[in-house]
Amino acid sequence: MAIIKRNRPTLSCKPSITGCPRSTYIKALGITIGEKLSVTEHINQVITSGSASTFALKTLKNHGASSDSLQLITRATIIARTMYASPAWWGLADEKDKSRLERLMNRLKRSGFIQPNAPSTKVLANEADTSLFKAVLNNKSHPLRCLSPICTLPPTFLETDHITLTSQIKTHETLSLVCYFPTHTKLSNYFIISLSHF
Repeated sequence: MAIIKRNRPTLSCKPSITGCPRSTYIKALGITIGEKLSVTEHINQVITSGSASTFALKTLKNHGASSDSLQLITRATIIARTMYASPAWWGLADEKDKSRLERLMNRLKRSGFIQPNAPSTKVLANEADTSLFKAVLNNKSHPLRCLSPICTLPPTFLETDHITLTSQIKTHETLSLVCYFPTHTKLSNYFIISLSHF
């Protein structure tokens, strides 16, 4: 799969290498990413799976399953599957995809499968980002620690605005590309890719 800009036409119509069919998306560790760094296909799969699981939950409810049991099953299946590896794809999702995920959560709330005051997908994604960054920061043996110069910054970086943080990171010998997503909270605004000789 070749990565192209979002405003460019797809390469699917281009001739592929002999014996190697061209693909417009790739699935890695359960996350489907398109050739334009879109996760719409991944969101489609998540919502389809969530809708099927919702039907199964309604069947269990009709057979007398308690509310507590249904909510536990929902958190362990639909919610876990929906937010799986969210730090890897949340920043690539557009607002339309995120609103579709939120509608799925609202359907679960209306059906009584999760609490009415359950956190939104955005809150869950931000919590996952926070947990990941803290794990990388506090664990010197974390496998992601060597990939990001952010780990050499003091713990107070959590309180640093993105402009200052970006400036600090760019002083490193290995240039870091920091993509700022203004729709997210401060901690999840950074998608850091270390690039040698960028």
